[in-house]
Amino acid sequence: MELLDSDIGSQINQQVEGKNFKEVEDIYLQNIQSAKFTSEYREKIQSFPNLICFSLTNMNFSKIQDLPILKRLLRLEICYCTFDISSLNQIYIQFPRLVSLRLVGCNISSYSQIECLTSLPDLAQLDLFNNPIYKFNYEYQSFHQKMFELFPKLMYLDNLKKDFSRACTIPINQIDPKQLIQEVEIPKFVDKLNRSNINSQNNSFNSNKLTRKNNINNPNKRRADNSDEEDDDLDEDYQEDSDEPSNQRHGYQTRKQQKLAAYK
Repeated sequence: MELLDSDIGSQINQQVEGKNFKEVEDIYLQNIQSAKFTSEYREKIQSFPNLICFSLTNMNFSKIQDLPILKRLLRLEICYCTFDISSLNQIYIQFPRLVSLRLVGCNISSYSQIECLTSLPDLAQLDLFNNPIYKFNYEYQSFHQKMFELFPKLMYLDNLKKDFSRACTIPINQIDPKQLIQEVEIPKFVDKLNRSNINSQNNSFNSNKLTRKNNINNPNKRRADNSDEEDDDLDEDYQEDSDEPSNQRHGYQTRKQQKLAAYK
């Protein structure tokens, strides 16, 4: 049944009825022509702290800026909707953590219209099915290759991986975005770990370099440090000789005095 323009609020209420605000993870709105996202509707949607997916199907709205700001959203679906395509550059501002984005049947006709989406650092899945941009390619393979060049961090285009193997046997909109965020975070963690190891090695190198520089600039300190090391060596000798007769311990004292005299 097609819903009336004013049914944004009623659709939300139907989906959240009986739920605690923290339990709401998905909001689906559909079949609303000339949809007006009033401040009241935006604030209500923004009040769900654990919202993962926000989906709009067969709706007309003015621009992306009309939608609520959802900084923690993982999946955004805009399917068969009419809006100002140039406003796509606002997606990163309003939904910066997206890992999955569906823009199906939205009249996207050129690569320049979607280049702004490269600003999404964690975008792993992009669905552009049934857009005029496909008509610019005689073969899907050329489009597929172009998209992975444009989005080098992308894991899935539509429901295909970079090597054309299927992401899974279920539709792209049913892939769990929580699983996607784990796939995104693992390589990010490995990269962070590698950078940490490099920084640790650099710090160790710089520390050794500084020590050598100080020794060059302060020869007396270097001799003193060496003297301390020699003392340590002699002390070890003393520990080994401690069980020997007193004449051998006297020999240790003599050797120590001779070595100390050599540094004066």
